[in-house]
Amino acid sequence: MTPEQGLARLEAIEDIRQLRTRYFHACDSKQLEIVCECFPEGEVELRYGHIVEMHHGQNALSSRGDFHATI
Repeated sequence: MTPEQGLARLEAIEDIRQLRTRYFHACDSKQLEIVCECFPEGEVELRYGHIVEMHHGQNALSSRGDFHATI
């Protein structure tokens, strides 16, 4: 991994952390408009495969079944 790739990876991780924080704060404060802004416009397809357990935002990003989170 080049230094530029490493920096881009760290920036992507931080972007995900900030988005996650914004999303959960908006959920807690019932700010639906901000919740909606956390998702891309248009149709979104998520493939989770077999879900083994439910997470509530406190756990690190991980992969389960056929779903893969890439940072």
